Amino acid sequence: MSRWEAAKAAGIIFAATVVSKVLGFGREAALAAGFGASAAMDAYLVAQVVPMMLLGLVGAALTTAAIPVFTAYGTAEKKGELSCVIWSVFHAVLLVLSALTLMGIFVSPLIIRLVAPGFSPAQAELAAGLSRIIMPTMLILGLSGWATAVLQARKSFFAPAIIGIPSNICLIIFALWAARHGGIYTLAWLTVLATSTQLLVQVPALLKQEFRYQPVLNLAHPAVRRIAVLMTPVILGVAIGQINTVVDRILASGLAEGSITALNYANRVAMLPIGFLITPILTVFYPSLAARWTAGERERFRELVEEGLTICLLLLVPVTVGLVLLRIDIVRFIFERGAFDARATQATAVAALCYGLGLLPIAWRDHLSRAFYALQDTTTPMLTGFVSITANVVLNLILVRYLAHAGLALATALANSLGCLLLLFLLRRRLGGLGGKKLAGSALQILVGSLVMAVVVTFLQRLFPWPAPGYVRVASVLPLPPGLVIFVAQALRLILFIGAGALTYALVIGRQLRPYLKEYRRRQAALGARH
Repeated sequence: MSRWEAAKAAGIIFAATVVSKVLGFGREAALAAGFGASAAMDAYLVAQVVPMMLLGLVGAALTTAAIPVFTAYGTAEKKGELSCVIWSVFHAVLLVLSALTLMGIFVSPLIIRLVAPGFSPAQAELAAGLSRIIMPTMLILGLSGWATAVLQARKSFFAPAIIGIPSNICLIIFALWAARHGGIYTLAWLTVLATSTQLLVQVPALLKQEFRYQPVLNLAHPAVRRIAVLMTPVILGVAIGQINTVVDRILASGLAEGSITALNYANRVAMLPIGFLITPILTVFYPSLAARWTAGERERFRELVEEGLTICLLLLVPVTVGLVLLRIDIVRFIFERGAFDARATQATAVAALCYGLGLLPIAWRDHLSRAFYALQDTTTPMLTGFVSITANVVLNLILVRYLAHAGLALATALANSLGCLLLLFLLRRRLGGLGGKKLAGSALQILVGSLVMAVVVTFLQRLFPWPAPGYVRVASVLPLPPGLVIFVAQALRLILFIGAGALTYALVIGRQLRPYLKEYRRRQAALGARH
Protein backbone atom coordinates (compact mmCIF):
# COMPACT_ATOMS: atom_id res chain seq x y z
CA MET A 1 0.00 0.00 0.00
CA SER A 2 1.48 3.38 -1.05
CA ARG A 3 1.47 6.41 1.23
CA TRP A 4 -1.33 7.92 -0.83
CA GLU A 5 -3.46 4.80 -0.58
CA ALA A 6 -2.73 4.66 3.14
CA ALA A 7 -3.72 8.31 3.49
CA LYS A 8 -7.00 7.71 1.66
CA ALA A 9 -7.75 4.67 3.80
CA ALA A 10 -6.90 6.61 6.95
CA GLY A 11 -9.19 9.43 5.78
CA ILE A 12 -12.10 7.05 5.28
CA ILE A 13 -11.50 5.45 8.66
CA PHE A 14 -11.13 8.87 10.27
CA ALA A 15 -14.48 10.07 8.91
CA ALA A 16 -16.23 6.88 10.01
CA THR A 17 -14.48 7.00 13.37
CA VAL A 18 -15.52 10.61 13.97
CA VAL A 19 -19.16 9.73 13.39
CA SER A 20 -18.87 6.60 15.51
CA LYS A 21 -17.14 8.40 18.38
CA VAL A 22 -19.61 11.28 18.35
CA LEU A 23 -22.41 8.76 18.56
CA GLY A 24 -20.44 6.92 21.24
CA PHE A 25 -20.48 10.01 23.37
CA GLY A 26 -24.14 10.44 22.60
CA ARG A 27 -24.55 6.92 23.99
CA GLU A 28 -22.60 7.76 27.14
CA ALA A 29 -24.53 11.01 27.54
CA ALA A 30 -27.80 9.10 27.22
CA LEU A 31 -26.67 6.59 29.85
CA ALA A 32 -25.50 9.39 32.15
CA ALA A 33 -28.74 11.34 31.75
CA GLY A 34 -30.89 8.26 32.32
CA PHE A 35 -28.99 6.51 35.08
CA GLY A 36 -26.40 9.03 36.35
CA ALA A 37 -23.42 7.98 38.50
CA SER A 38 -25.58 5.55 40.45
CA ALA A 39 -25.27 2.15 42.10
CA ALA A 40 -27.28 0.59 39.25
CA MET A 41 -24.90 2.03 36.63
CA ASP A 42 -21.92 0.81 38.65
CA ALA A 43 -23.46 -2.69 38.59
CA TYR A 44 -24.10 -2.45 34.82
CA LEU A 45 -20.47 -1.47 34.15
CA VAL A 46 -19.10 -4.22 36.40
CA ALA A 47 -21.39 -6.73 34.64
CA GLN A 48 -19.72 -5.80 31.35
CA VAL A 49 -16.28 -6.54 32.77
CA VAL A 50 -16.91 -10.29 32.71
CA PRO A 51 -17.72 -10.73 28.98
CA MET A 52 -15.22 -8.04 27.98
CA MET A 53 -12.51 -9.75 30.00
CA LEU A 54 -13.14 -13.15 28.41
CA LEU A 55 -13.53 -11.58 24.98
CA GLY A 56 -10.20 -9.80 25.38
CA LEU A 57 -8.49 -13.12 25.94
CA VAL A 58 -9.64 -14.43 22.55
CA GLY A 59 -11.16 -11.70 20.38
CA ALA A 60 -8.43 -9.07 20.64
CA ALA A 61 -5.70 -11.70 20.39
CA LEU A 62 -7.33 -13.19 17.29
CA THR A 63 -7.47 -9.90 15.40
CA THR A 64 -3.89 -9.08 16.31
CA ALA A 65 -2.45 -12.49 15.42
CA ALA A 66 -4.55 -13.24 12.35
CA ILE A 67 -3.90 -10.11 10.28
CA PRO A 68 -0.19 -10.84 9.51
CA VAL A 69 -1.00 -14.48 8.69
CA PHE A 70 -4.03 -13.63 6.53
CA THR A 71 -1.87 -11.00 4.79
CA ALA A 72 0.88 -13.53 4.09
CA TYR A 73 -1.65 -16.02 2.66
CA GLY A 74 -3.14 -13.32 0.44
CA THR A 75 -0.08 -13.46 -1.81
CA ALA A 76 -0.40 -15.12 -5.20
CA GLU A 77 1.43 -18.33 -4.33
CA LYS A 78 -0.69 -19.04 -1.23
CA LYS A 79 -3.99 -17.45 -2.19
CA GLY A 80 -5.62 -20.79 -2.93
CA GLU A 81 -5.31 -21.80 0.71
CA LEU A 82 -6.63 -18.54 2.15
CA SER A 83 -10.32 -19.54 2.12
CA CYS A 84 -9.61 -22.76 4.03
CA VAL A 85 -7.57 -20.84 6.62
CA ILE A 86 -10.22 -18.16 7.10
CA TRP A 87 -13.12 -20.58 7.63
CA SER A 88 -11.09 -22.88 9.86
CA VAL A 89 -10.35 -19.90 12.10
CA PHE A 90 -14.03 -18.91 12.01
CA HIS A 91 -15.22 -22.28 13.26
CA ALA A 92 -12.49 -22.44 15.91
CA VAL A 93 -13.54 -19.01 17.21
CA LEU A 94 -17.20 -20.01 17.16
CA LEU A 95 -16.57 -23.15 19.23
CA VAL A 96 -14.19 -21.57 21.73
CA LEU A 97 -16.28 -18.47 22.39
CA SER A 98 -19.51 -20.46 22.63
CA ALA A 99 -17.90 -22.56 25.36
CA LEU A 100 -16.56 -19.46 27.13
CA THR A 101 -19.98 -17.81 26.94
CA LEU A 102 -21.68 -20.76 28.61
CA MET A 103 -18.95 -20.94 31.22
CA GLY A 104 -19.23 -17.21 31.86
CA ILE A 105 -22.98 -17.45 32.44
CA PHE A 106 -22.46 -20.07 35.15
CA VAL A 107 -19.54 -18.41 36.96
CA SER A 108 -20.77 -14.81 36.77
CA PRO A 109 -21.72 -14.57 40.49
CA LEU A 110 -18.30 -15.79 41.55
CA ILE A 111 -16.48 -13.36 39.24
CA ILE A 112 -18.66 -10.46 40.41
CA ARG A 113 -17.74 -11.21 44.01
CA LEU A 114 -14.06 -11.19 43.01
CA VAL A 115 -14.26 -8.08 40.83
CA ALA A 116 -16.47 -5.97 43.12
CA PRO A 117 -16.01 -7.15 46.72
CA GLY A 118 -17.16 -3.75 47.99
CA PHE A 119 -20.65 -4.20 46.54
CA SER A 120 -23.54 -4.85 48.91
CA PRO A 121 -25.24 -8.26 48.50
CA ALA A 122 -28.13 -6.65 46.60
CA GLN A 123 -25.81 -4.78 44.24
CA ALA A 124 -23.67 -7.90 43.68
CA GLU A 125 -26.79 -9.90 42.82
CA LEU A 126 -27.87 -7.19 40.40
CA ALA A 127 -24.44 -7.17 38.71
CA ALA A 128 -24.44 -10.98 38.39
CA GLY A 129 -27.89 -10.98 36.82
CA LEU A 130 -26.88 -8.27 34.35
CA SER A 131 -23.68 -10.15 33.53
CA ARG A 132 -25.60 -13.30 32.57
CA ILE A 133 -27.73 -11.28 30.16
CA ILE A 134 -24.77 -9.44 28.60
CA MET A 135 -22.50 -12.50 28.36
CA PRO A 136 -23.46 -13.45 24.72
CA THR A 137 -21.92 -10.17 23.54
CA MET A 138 -18.59 -11.94 23.95
CA LEU A 139 -19.44 -14.39 21.16
CA ILE A 140 -20.85 -11.64 18.95
CA LEU A 141 -17.81 -9.38 19.36
CA GLY A 142 -15.43 -12.31 18.89
CA LEU A 143 -16.94 -13.11 15.49
CA SER A 144 -16.89 -9.39 14.70
CA GLY A 145 -13.16 -9.41 15.48
CA TRP A 146 -12.67 -12.33 13.08
CA ALA A 147 -14.48 -10.38 10.36
CA THR A 148 -12.35 -7.31 11.06
CA ALA A 149 -9.16 -9.35 10.74
CA VAL A 150 -10.28 -10.80 7.39
CA LEU A 151 -11.28 -7.42 5.96
CA GLN A 152 -8.25 -5.45 7.17
CA ALA A 153 -5.88 -8.12 5.88
CA ARG A 154 -7.58 -7.64 2.50
CA LYS A 155 -7.09 -3.82 2.82
CA SER A 156 -10.83 -3.30 3.30
CA PHE A 157 -11.12 -0.80 6.15
CA PHE A 158 -14.49 0.91 5.78
CA ALA A 159 -16.83 -1.73 7.20
CA PRO A 160 -14.69 -2.40 10.30
CA ALA A 161 -14.47 1.35 10.86
CA ILE A 162 -18.24 1.92 10.95
CA ILE A 163 -19.24 -0.99 13.19
CA GLY A 164 -19.77 1.38 16.10
CA ILE A 165 -22.23 3.62 14.25
CA PRO A 166 -25.37 1.41 14.19
CA SER A 167 -24.46 -0.02 17.58
CA ASN A 168 -24.25 3.43 19.18
CA ILE A 169 -27.41 4.67 17.50
CA CYS A 170 -29.30 1.70 18.89
CA LEU A 171 -27.84 2.15 22.37
CA ILE A 172 -28.73 5.86 22.47
CA ILE A 173 -32.35 5.03 21.70
CA PHE A 174 -32.39 2.01 23.99
CA ALA A 175 -30.78 3.85 26.94
CA LEU A 176 -33.29 6.70 26.83
CA TRP A 177 -36.19 4.28 26.53
CA ALA A 178 -34.94 1.91 29.24
CA ALA A 179 -34.34 4.77 31.70
CA ARG A 180 -38.01 5.77 31.49
CA HIS A 181 -39.79 2.49 30.92
CA GLY A 182 -37.69 -0.63 31.45
CA GLY A 183 -34.90 -0.08 33.94
CA ILE A 184 -31.39 -1.49 34.08
CA TYR A 185 -32.34 -5.10 33.18
CA THR A 186 -34.07 -3.93 30.00
CA LEU A 187 -30.94 -1.94 29.15
CA ALA A 188 -28.84 -5.10 29.46
CA TRP A 189 -31.07 -7.05 27.03
CA LEU A 190 -31.05 -4.18 24.56
CA THR A 191 -27.26 -3.94 24.85
CA VAL A 192 -26.98 -7.45 23.42
CA LEU A 193 -29.27 -6.51 20.55
CA ALA A 194 -27.29 -3.37 19.76
CA THR A 195 -23.98 -5.24 19.91
CA SER A 196 -25.11 -7.73 17.25
CA THR A 197 -25.05 -4.93 14.66
CA GLN A 198 -21.24 -4.83 14.92
CA LEU A 199 -21.09 -8.22 13.23
CA LEU A 200 -24.00 -7.73 10.86
CA VAL A 201 -22.64 -4.50 9.38
CA GLN A 202 -19.50 -6.33 8.18
CA VAL A 203 -21.34 -9.16 6.43
CA PRO A 204 -21.85 -7.30 3.09
CA ALA A 205 -18.14 -6.44 2.92
CA LEU A 206 -17.25 -10.07 3.63
CA LEU A 207 -19.53 -11.24 0.83
CA LYS A 208 -17.71 -8.92 -1.59
CA GLN A 209 -14.45 -10.71 -0.82
CA GLU A 210 -15.88 -13.77 -2.59
CA PHE A 211 -14.85 -16.23 0.09
CA ARG A 212 -17.48 -18.92 -0.27
CA TYR A 213 -18.45 -20.57 2.97
CA GLN A 214 -16.60 -23.83 3.63
CA PRO A 215 -17.64 -26.18 6.48
CA VAL A 216 -14.02 -26.84 7.33
CA LEU A 217 -12.10 -26.93 10.60
CA ASN A 218 -8.49 -27.79 9.76
CA LEU A 219 -6.66 -27.15 13.00
CA ALA A 220 -3.56 -28.88 11.61
CA HIS A 221 -3.11 -26.31 8.81
CA PRO A 222 0.22 -24.45 9.23
CA ALA A 223 -1.50 -21.06 9.07
CA VAL A 224 -4.09 -21.98 11.71
CA ARG A 225 -1.36 -23.37 13.94
CA ARG A 226 0.72 -20.23 13.36
CA ILE A 227 -2.20 -18.05 14.43
CA ALA A 228 -2.64 -20.17 17.55
CA VAL A 229 1.07 -19.84 18.35
CA LEU A 230 0.96 -16.05 17.84
CA MET A 231 -2.22 -15.76 19.87
CA THR A 232 -0.84 -17.49 22.94
CA PRO A 233 1.46 -14.66 24.10
CA VAL A 234 -1.20 -12.08 23.13
CA ILE A 235 -3.80 -13.92 25.20
CA LEU A 236 -1.40 -13.97 28.14
CA GLY A 237 -0.63 -10.30 27.60
CA VAL A 238 -4.30 -9.39 27.44
CA ALA A 239 -4.98 -11.52 30.51
CA ILE A 240 -2.28 -9.58 32.33
CA GLY A 241 -3.87 -6.36 31.10
CA GLN A 242 -7.26 -7.43 32.44
CA ILE A 243 -5.74 -7.56 35.89
CA ASN A 244 -5.65 -3.77 35.85
CA THR A 245 -9.37 -3.58 35.13
CA VAL A 246 -10.10 -6.11 37.86
CA VAL A 247 -7.94 -4.31 40.42
CA ASP A 248 -9.53 -0.98 39.48
CA ARG A 249 -13.00 -2.45 40.00
CA ILE A 250 -12.00 -4.09 43.28
CA LEU A 251 -10.60 -0.88 44.72
CA ALA A 252 -13.25 1.43 43.24
CA SER A 253 -16.10 -0.76 44.54
CA GLY A 254 -15.03 0.20 48.07
CA LEU A 255 -14.99 3.95 47.33
CA ALA A 256 -17.88 6.41 47.19
CA GLU A 257 -20.94 5.42 45.17
CA GLY A 258 -20.48 6.31 41.53
CA SER A 259 -16.68 5.99 41.54
CA ILE A 260 -16.74 3.16 38.98
CA THR A 261 -19.03 5.19 36.74
CA ALA A 262 -16.84 8.30 37.09
CA LEU A 263 -13.78 6.27 36.06
CA ASN A 264 -15.64 4.83 33.08
CA TYR A 265 -16.83 8.22 31.80
CA ALA A 266 -13.43 9.81 32.46
CA ASN A 267 -11.73 7.09 30.45
CA ARG A 268 -14.17 7.67 27.59
CA VAL A 269 -13.37 11.38 27.57
CA ALA A 270 -9.61 10.90 27.80
CA MET A 271 -9.49 8.17 25.14
CA LEU A 272 -11.59 10.21 22.68
CA PRO A 273 -8.49 11.60 20.88
CA ILE A 274 -7.08 8.09 20.52
CA GLY A 275 -10.26 6.95 18.81
CA PHE A 276 -10.65 10.07 16.68
CA LEU A 277 -7.09 10.74 15.61
CA ILE A 278 -4.81 7.77 16.27
CA THR A 279 -6.85 4.60 15.71
CA PRO A 280 -7.56 5.37 12.01
CA ILE A 281 -3.85 5.94 11.38
CA LEU A 282 -2.58 2.91 13.30
CA THR A 283 -5.27 0.72 11.73
CA VAL A 284 -3.84 1.49 8.29
CA PHE A 285 -0.23 1.27 9.47
CA TYR A 286 -0.52 -2.25 10.85
CA PRO A 287 -1.21 -4.20 7.62
CA SER A 288 1.39 -2.03 5.87
CA LEU A 289 3.97 -2.86 8.54
CA ALA A 290 3.17 -6.56 8.19
CA ALA A 291 3.43 -6.39 4.39
CA ARG A 292 6.78 -4.51 4.48
CA TRP A 293 8.36 -6.97 6.88
CA THR A 294 7.02 -9.97 4.93
CA ALA A 295 8.51 -8.49 1.75
CA GLY A 296 11.89 -8.03 3.49
CA GLU A 297 11.79 -4.22 3.24
CA ARG A 298 13.47 -3.62 6.58
CA GLU A 299 14.34 0.06 5.99
CA ARG A 300 10.83 0.93 4.86
CA PHE A 301 9.48 -0.90 7.89
CA ARG A 302 11.62 1.25 10.18
CA GLU A 303 10.53 4.41 8.36
CA LEU A 304 6.88 3.49 8.91
CA VAL A 305 7.51 2.96 12.62
CA GLU A 306 9.25 6.35 12.89
CA GLU A 307 6.48 7.99 10.89
CA GLY A 308 3.82 6.62 13.23
CA LEU A 309 5.69 7.84 16.32
CA THR A 310 6.04 11.34 14.85
CA ILE A 311 2.37 11.55 13.89
CA CYS A 312 1.35 10.53 17.41
CA LEU A 313 3.58 13.27 18.82
CA LEU A 314 2.23 15.82 16.41
CA LEU A 315 -1.38 15.11 17.31
CA LEU A 316 -1.42 14.07 20.94
CA VAL A 317 0.86 16.54 22.73
CA PRO A 318 -1.46 19.51 22.01
CA VAL A 319 -4.50 17.35 22.65
CA THR A 320 -3.16 16.40 26.09
CA VAL A 321 -2.56 20.07 26.94
CA GLY A 322 -6.06 20.92 25.71
CA LEU A 323 -7.63 18.13 27.76
CA VAL A 324 -5.89 19.34 30.91
CA LEU A 325 -7.23 22.88 30.38
CA LEU A 326 -10.75 22.01 29.19
CA ARG A 327 -11.52 18.84 31.16
CA ILE A 328 -14.33 20.34 33.25
CA ASP A 329 -15.90 22.13 30.27
CA ILE A 330 -15.82 18.93 28.20
CA VAL A 331 -17.27 16.68 30.90
CA ARG A 332 -19.96 19.26 31.73
CA PHE A 333 -20.94 19.62 28.07
CA ILE A 334 -21.15 15.89 27.39
CA PHE A 335 -22.64 14.50 30.59
CA GLU A 336 -24.04 17.09 33.01
CA ARG A 337 -27.78 16.78 32.53
CA GLY A 338 -30.56 14.66 33.95
CA ALA A 339 -29.27 12.38 36.71
CA PHE A 340 -25.63 13.42 36.15
CA ASP A 341 -25.01 16.38 38.48
CA ALA A 342 -22.16 18.85 39.20
CA ARG A 343 -20.64 16.51 41.80
CA ALA A 344 -20.38 13.76 39.19
CA THR A 345 -18.83 16.25 36.75
CA GLN A 346 -16.05 17.13 39.21
CA ALA A 347 -15.34 13.47 40.03
CA THR A 348 -15.19 12.57 36.32
CA ALA A 349 -13.07 15.60 35.34
CA VAL A 350 -10.30 14.92 37.85
CA ALA A 351 -10.06 11.29 36.69
CA ALA A 352 -10.03 12.46 33.04
CA LEU A 353 -7.07 14.72 33.86
CA CYS A 354 -5.10 11.76 35.22
CA TYR A 355 -6.03 9.44 32.34
CA GLY A 356 -5.14 12.17 29.85
CA LEU A 357 -1.52 12.28 30.99
CA GLY A 358 -1.10 8.82 29.45
CA LEU A 359 -2.44 9.60 25.98
CA LEU A 360 0.88 9.73 24.12
CA PRO A 361 2.34 6.68 25.92
CA ILE A 362 -0.80 4.68 25.10
CA ALA A 363 -0.64 5.64 21.41
CA TRP A 364 3.08 4.88 21.19
CA ARG A 365 2.64 1.62 23.08
CA ASP A 366 -0.10 0.49 20.68
CA HIS A 367 1.95 1.45 17.62
CA LEU A 368 5.11 -0.23 18.91
CA SER A 369 3.18 -3.35 19.91
CA ARG A 370 1.75 -3.61 16.41
CA ALA A 371 5.26 -3.25 15.01
CA PHE A 372 6.30 -6.28 17.06
CA TYR A 373 3.16 -8.14 15.96
CA ALA A 374 4.06 -7.35 12.34
CA LEU A 375 7.41 -9.00 13.07
CA GLN A 376 5.29 -11.95 14.26
CA ASP A 377 6.78 -11.41 17.71
CA THR A 378 3.92 -11.43 20.19
CA THR A 379 6.07 -12.44 23.16
CA THR A 380 7.82 -9.09 23.68
CA PRO A 381 4.61 -7.04 24.07
CA MET A 382 3.34 -9.70 26.48
CA LEU A 383 6.44 -9.47 28.69
CA THR A 384 6.48 -5.68 28.71
CA GLY A 385 2.76 -5.77 29.45
CA PHE A 386 3.48 -7.95 32.47
CA VAL A 387 5.98 -5.41 33.80
CA SER A 388 3.55 -2.56 33.11
CA ILE A 389 0.60 -4.19 34.82
CA THR A 390 2.69 -5.14 37.84
CA ALA A 391 3.65 -1.49 38.21
CA ASN A 392 0.01 -0.53 37.70
CA VAL A 393 -1.22 -2.75 40.52
CA VAL A 394 1.45 -1.45 42.90
CA LEU A 395 0.70 2.16 41.99
CA ASN A 396 -3.04 1.52 42.34
CA LEU A 397 -2.60 0.29 45.89
CA ILE A 398 -0.47 3.31 46.79
CA LEU A 399 -2.27 6.15 44.99
CA VAL A 400 -5.85 5.14 45.79
CA ARG A 401 -5.14 5.93 49.46
CA TYR A 402 -4.33 9.55 48.66
CA LEU A 403 -6.28 10.37 45.50
CA ALA A 404 -9.24 7.91 45.68
CA HIS A 405 -10.54 7.05 42.19
CA ALA A 406 -8.25 9.65 40.56
CA GLY A 407 -5.31 7.67 41.93
CA LEU A 408 -6.46 4.64 39.93
CA ALA A 409 -6.51 6.74 36.76
CA LEU A 410 -3.08 8.22 37.45
CA ALA A 411 -1.64 4.76 38.12
CA THR A 412 -2.89 3.65 34.71
CA ALA A 413 -1.21 6.60 32.99
CA LEU A 414 2.11 6.01 34.75
CA ALA A 415 2.09 2.26 34.07
CA ASN A 416 1.32 2.82 30.37
CA SER A 417 4.28 5.21 30.22
CA LEU A 418 6.56 2.52 31.62
CA GLY A 419 5.30 -0.07 29.12
CA CYS A 420 5.80 2.39 26.27
CA LEU A 421 9.40 3.11 27.26
CA LEU A 422 10.24 -0.59 27.46
CA LEU A 423 8.81 -1.29 23.99
CA LEU A 424 10.59 1.74 22.54
CA PHE A 425 13.93 0.60 23.93
CA LEU A 426 13.52 -3.01 22.75
CA LEU A 427 12.33 -2.16 19.23
CA ARG A 428 15.06 0.46 18.82
CA ARG A 429 17.65 -2.15 19.75
CA ARG A 430 16.14 -4.71 17.37
CA LEU A 431 15.92 -2.36 14.38
CA GLY A 432 19.19 -0.55 15.03
CA GLY A 433 17.64 2.84 15.75
CA LEU A 434 14.35 4.73 15.46
CA GLY A 435 15.42 8.26 14.57
CA GLY A 436 15.70 9.41 18.18
CA LYS A 437 17.38 12.76 17.45
CA LYS A 438 14.80 13.62 14.82
CA LEU A 439 11.98 12.66 17.20
CA ALA A 440 13.51 14.80 19.98
CA GLY A 441 13.74 17.81 17.66
CA SER A 442 10.15 17.37 16.56
CA ALA A 443 9.03 16.95 20.17
CA LEU A 444 10.66 20.25 21.20
CA GLN A 445 8.92 22.20 18.43
CA ILE A 446 5.61 20.50 19.17
CA LEU A 447 5.93 21.31 22.88
CA VAL A 448 6.58 24.99 22.13
CA GLY A 449 3.53 25.11 19.88
CA SER A 450 1.42 23.41 22.54
CA LEU A 451 2.50 25.88 25.23
CA VAL A 452 1.66 28.86 23.02
CA MET A 453 -1.71 27.23 22.35
CA ALA A 454 -2.23 26.83 26.12
CA VAL A 455 -1.70 30.55 26.68
CA VAL A 456 -4.33 31.41 24.05
CA VAL A 457 -6.89 28.94 25.44
CA THR A 458 -6.32 30.11 29.03
CA PHE A 459 -6.88 33.72 27.95
CA LEU A 460 -10.14 32.79 26.22
CA GLN A 461 -11.32 30.84 29.28
CA ARG A 462 -10.90 33.96 31.41
CA LEU A 463 -12.54 36.11 28.76
CA PHE A 464 -15.57 33.78 28.52
CA PRO A 465 -16.02 32.22 31.99
CA TRP A 466 -18.68 29.67 32.92
CA PRO A 467 -21.21 30.17 34.33
CA ALA A 468 -21.77 33.85 33.57
CA PRO A 469 -24.88 36.01 34.20
CA GLY A 470 -25.11 36.79 30.48
CA TYR A 471 -25.91 33.16 29.59
CA VAL A 472 -28.68 33.06 32.17
CA ARG A 473 -30.21 36.31 30.90
CA VAL A 474 -30.15 35.09 27.30
CA ALA A 475 -31.71 31.77 28.32
CA SER A 476 -34.55 33.59 30.11
CA VAL A 477 -35.33 35.86 27.15
CA LEU A 478 -35.23 33.47 24.21
CA PRO A 479 -38.41 31.49 23.43
CA LEU A 480 -36.50 28.23 23.75
CA PRO A 481 -36.04 25.67 26.53
CA PRO A 482 -33.34 27.02 28.90
CA GLY A 483 -31.54 23.69 28.81
CA LEU A 484 -31.18 23.93 25.03
CA VAL A 485 -29.81 27.48 25.23
CA ILE A 486 -27.25 26.45 27.85
CA PHE A 487 -26.26 23.42 25.75
CA VAL A 488 -25.70 25.58 22.65
CA ALA A 489 -23.74 28.15 24.68
CA GLN A 490 -21.49 25.42 26.08
CA ALA A 491 -20.96 24.00 22.58
CA LEU A 492 -20.05 27.41 21.14
CA ARG A 493 -17.55 28.04 23.94
CA LEU A 494 -15.86 24.72 23.34
CA ILE A 495 -15.79 25.26 19.57
CA LEU A 496 -14.18 28.67 20.14
CA PHE A 497 -11.58 27.33 22.56
CA ILE A 498 -10.70 24.25 20.52
CA GLY A 499 -10.73 26.09 17.18
CA ALA A 500 -8.54 28.95 18.41
CA GLY A 501 -6.18 26.51 20.08
CA ALA A 502 -5.88 24.31 16.98
CA LEU A 503 -5.28 27.33 14.72
CA THR A 504 -2.61 28.71 17.05
CA TYR A 505 -0.87 25.35 17.22
CA ALA A 506 -0.97 24.90 13.44
CA LEU A 507 0.56 28.35 12.87
CA VAL A 508 3.38 27.77 15.36
CA ILE A 509 4.40 24.31 14.14
CA GLY A 510 3.70 24.85 10.44
CA ARG A 511 7.12 23.50 9.49
CA GLN A 512 6.22 20.13 10.98
CA LEU A 513 3.06 19.98 8.87
CA ARG A 514 4.69 20.94 5.57
CA PRO A 515 6.01 17.47 4.60
CA TYR A 516 2.55 15.95 5.01
CA LEU A 517 0.87 18.80 3.12
CA LYS A 518 3.52 18.64 0.38
CA GLU A 519 2.96 14.90 -0.06
CA TYR A 520 -0.81 15.48 -0.20
CA ARG A 521 -0.50 18.21 -2.88
CA ARG A 522 1.90 16.09 -4.93
CA ARG A 523 -0.53 13.16 -4.96
CA GLN A 524 -3.42 15.47 -5.83
CA ALA A 525 -1.45 16.92 -8.75
CA ALA A 526 -0.55 13.43 -9.96
CA LEU A 527 -4.18 12.38 -9.88
CA GLY A 528 -5.22 15.55 -11.72
CA ALA A 529 -2.64 14.99 -14.47
CA ARG A 530 -3.76 11.37 -14.81
CA HIS A 531 -7.38 12.39 -15.33
